[in-house]
Amino acid sequence: MAAVFGVSPPRKSGLLIGVAARQQTPKPTAPSDQPVLPAVLSPHQTRRSCRLAQAKKAKEPTSPDPDTVMGVDSTVRDLLLSITSLDKLTCRTLNTLKERCRERKCTDERMHIQVDVEKFHDWYGEVVEGGCVGVEYHADLGEIIVVVAPSELHQGLEKIMASWFDYVGAHVSTPSNTYSSCRQSEISLRDSENGTIKIVDACLMSSSLHKQFPLIAVEVGFTQPLADLFDDAERLFRGSYGKIQVVILIKIYETNRHNKNEFPWGIQAHDIDSLRTMDKAEALAPAIEQWYHDQKLALIGDLEVQVCWYHRCRKSRPTPPIYEFKRHPHLRPPLGSFVSNFKKGPGTYLDDKFRLELEGQRFTLPMKELEDGLCDSINREKNRWISGMIKDAGV
Repeated sequence: MAAVFGVSPPRKSGLLIGVAARQQTPKPTAPSDQPVLPAVLSPHQTRRSCRLAQAKKAKEPTSPDPDTVMGVDSTVRDLLLSITSLDKLTCRTLNTLKERCRERKCTDERMHIQVDVEKFHDWYGEVVEGGCVGVEYHADLGEIIVVVAPSELHQGLEKIMASWFDYVGAHVSTPSNTYSSCRQSEISLRDSENGTIKIVDACLMSSSLHKQFPLIAVEVGFTQPLADLFDDAERLFRGSYGKIQVVILIKIYETNRHNKNEFPWGIQAHDIDSLRTMDKAEALAPAIEQWYHDQKLALIGDLEVQVCWYHRCRKSRPTPPIYEFKRHPHLRPPLGSFVSNFKKGPGTYLDDKFRLELEGQRFTLPMKELEDGLCDSINREKNRWISGMIKDAGV
């Protein structure tokens, strides 16, 4: 989903605190590299068993190695190095981390701290009272994930799904059952996932179903691997007493992005001082974008989006995706396509034409809107990176 700091079991060399806020996008997992799980166990059993086994081997936090946080904005690095226990992860620290990450092009990396359920919820209550939101907790692993500003690519698709839910809700709501859309909705899971807190990117709520659990949830992943999105969906199924019926997973893959800040972007040294007085939005930013274009360096790489329709009744993970499309930053290729062999029918909430079936009505899935929205998001993400480069260079 969103860009995160998180908590997971330490590596063999000791707990790694502060691998966050890198200035380059981690190499994504190519669609063809997706792991294939053995058929003898369900994905729910296989993935969960592996992660729980890793968690049991975890040790107490150790001091971070400064070499592990090189390449990070100095303010963020200093904050991360100071967080050696949950007590030091204060509301003020969280807000500062989030603010710096919004400014510094942070990507989906994780900070490691182990904490038990009881201690987490005591801490969490204090943090929420202090005005902080956007914290997830995985009770089985003692894993904290602090949600910070996601990329524009992530946000753009998230907004489109929320708007589609608004449209659906407006058409199927009745006086006795109101459907509503939510974004960044926090869900406290129960049953086998008791103690886990999950934030979903978008969801469709039904007043007659449950006040806490949505009918349909959406998880968007950019640098987050598809396997982790499947894990998230399965936690939602397990922890909602069967109330969550469908989780729509939207995975964004990016390749060939040029992450390096090439300051001074072809500008002569004697012109740098004059640039400091320029309207950067009107003059400097377009010049930087043009220079990268002339040098054939991609500020935004080639994109591929896969949409997986994961309904609660499935016995295995829904691969291949229900829909996929590609986008090059400078081209608009033909529309993507649905996967013809995807199993539809009762329990899937899809009809034979890939339309959502709800309350006797059918709704076309917003795939065209996702494609158009991704194009718009490319420009916003490009502007965000250019703004960050200007700040990094001190111009």
